[in-house]
Amino acid sequence: MLTITSDNLADYVDLKTINLLLDVLPGFTQFTSEDIVHFLTHPSDFSLSFKKETGKGYLYSLELAHLRRQLFNQLPKEFRNELILSRLHTHQLNDEVSSWVTDSCDVEKELIHSIDIGMGSSVYKLEFSQKSCVLKPVQSVNGSFYSHILSLCDYPYIHLKNFSMYQSFWQLSDFLDGMHLNSFYNRYPLNDALIIQCAYHACLGDIFGRGDRHFENYLLSDHDVYVIDVSYLFWPNNDEWLHHYIAGGQSECCLLALHPEFATVYWEAYHEAFDYFKRLKELFLSAIHSFYLPGLAQRYEGYLLERLCDDNYPKHRRDFVAPALDIYQKRLDYKQRLEERFLQDPESLDPLLRMYYHANKDRLTAFFLLDYFKREELLDLI
Repeated sequence: MLTITSDNLADYVDLKTINLLLDVLPGFTQFTSEDIVHFLTHPSDFSLSFKKETGKGYLYSLELAHLRRQLFNQLPKEFRNELILSRLHTHQLNDEVSSWVTDSCDVEKELIHSIDIGMGSSVYKLEFSQKSCVLKPVQSVNGSFYSHILSLCDYPYIHLKNFSMYQSFWQLSDFLDGMHLNSFYNRYPLNDALIIQCAYHACLGDIFGRGDRHFENYLLSDHDVYVIDVSYLFWPNNDEWLHHYIAGGQSECCLLALHPEFATVYWEAYHEAFDYFKRLKELFLSAIHSFYLPGLAQRYEGYLLERLCDDNYPKHRRDFVAPALDIYQKRLDYKQRLEERFLQDPESLDPLLRMYYHANKDRLTAFFLLDYFKREELLDLI
């Protein structure tokens, strides 16, 4: 097997390019060759994540996410596969992966290809002749619960499984070939069918307190919208967080700020979805009590019923999102001005403005969490 050290790392991995971008971002630290060698030689290190100060609203770009993935994906295929197999063995995941692919799959002999498809941290696509799967560490059973909810609604969903192994949670899922909703929007026109699906998912996410609903967490495949990466459910103060997400261009209804002509279609679909979910109430409650421990289930049941039992909930939601959409619309103007400023003289910009330029590039986002971290004065500098 190939041996990678600090001396020969540059032959396989491009640290210079990613570090040049990391160097100008506030809150981020460059990767050292020792960081990468440690990751490549210690099977217990399952994921490679950005080194950044957490909880301070420091954002990375799609380009940085791609370059972080390349620190694994640029390696020779045989080395990557051996590395993944060593991680599966160390974390005792072979049997779970084998049974997910087929009962007779010999993971060590039949792994064809492995690549990192994650954003801020490693998420691995594992390709076998029978099918491909996705493996990642998680914090809860929220993913499998929400997929079950989607199945109860007869909505498209990705088959997945959450399981624990030595006090660590993991998630295995089928790999679905598709395009993130953000990328789709940049390439193709919107239509009523897509807007209706977004409204359905928005309503379902609202009543279940689902957070982190940005456009990279929706996958479009064969004209159907799929939910991916469900980490936050029944989230306390989720309405407050949704305000920040909408104002920052990271929620389904943000499409209405860009295309107000779809507003009637969207809100009619939202109301239709809410009426549908009310009819599924008992199935939802049964699912909650099947997936969660009694104390947690009782709290989650109350969370859901508070929303489903409010007949005016769709109207309340429409009224709630309107101010946040107005903020988003104003930020889009500043986003355009920032892009023009950056092209003229990037070095003269405040470091946080450079961060926002890169984070917003090729995305629908606009100054995410600007208000939460009290950075509104940055807009006066554009």
